[in-house]
Amino acid sequence: MYRNHYNIESETKTESKLDISRSFDLIVIGAGPGGLTAAIGAAQNGMSVLLIEKDFVGGRISAIGTVHNYLGVRIGISGEELVRLMEKQIKESGITIVWDEVVDIKLIDKHVFVCTEKNTIYSSPYAILATGLSPKKLGIPGEDKYFGLGVSYFAMADREYFRNKTIAIVGGGNYALAQAFSLEDIAEKIIIVYRQEDLKGITSFKENIRYNTRYTTKLGYYVEEIYGDQMISGLLLSQRSSGKLERIEVDAVVVCVGMYPKTGFIGHLMTLDEKGFILTDETMRTSCDQLYAVGDIRSKMIRQIVTASSDGLIASKAIFERY
Repeated sequence: MYRNHYNIESETKTESKLDISRSFDLIVIGAGPGGLTAAIGAAQNGMSVLLIEKDFVGGRISAIGTVHNYLGVRIGISGEELVRLMEKQIKESGITIVWDEVVDIKLIDKHVFVCTEKNTIYSSPYAILATGLSPKKLGIPGEDKYFGLGVSYFAMADREYFRNKTIAIVGGGNYALAQAFSLEDIAEKIIIVYRQEDLKGITSFKENIRYNTRYTTKLGYYVEEIYGDQMISGLLLSQRSSGKLERIEVDAVVVCVGMYPKTGFIGHLMTLDEKGFILTDETMRTSCDQLYAVGDIRSKMIRQIVTASSDGLIASKAIFERY
């Protein structure tokens, strides 16, 4: 490992010294399918690549029970299995991986300086942002209190806890129904709670719920409160049409009411759309010339594994051609 020192002008217009731990041809922030594909593509072109991830490889793929829409993989492969294949490929690629959280990015003299929670700074001419999405909260009493005590946002992350339990899935879109599907082999009972009168997921998911006796649905209901003692024991619901209150007993709840982009530390550097997603051109370049964005964090119509991977490959190719 070699060290570089840059004398740069800080935001307060005074001279300061950044102690750079290491410089790379490319820094990729986030190890979901978009970030992984970008890192591998750049490495295959002979670039030195740093991949920074704060949690685990695969991003939200790990939360998917079964992958249905990724061409070329075995039908019925689980998200966890696909992630293991991705990890193997990354380890064989020669990419430097750092387990840390990025807290700030500075752009100075055509260099990108990436600052992490562990007080380390890395530099590169370019960076690819692949930080993905975070789950939205319900914002109701008991949600924060019982987080980790029955309240979850990713079913697969807490899968063993859900074994032989009655689980409420809050939400009715594809992601919510996929979470339910991933638990149906171990849960005693699954209750789908959704504010609309009809589920919005793909037909195969909805048909499975309709004919599987393990499921019940509470459609047209809002969740008003999560309650319990040491652990969660139930939900307070209100019927959308009448406002009537109802309590249901559950051992756990998985909240699947949407996602928001993780742009908190970078949003000020580039142009975002009205929902906070990053706007890019067709090469994935943002309004900031040295920063690219791929995967779910990018403003686009479809967010799937295949589209994230496509974004990553395009971005790595575009950056390589600029060297």
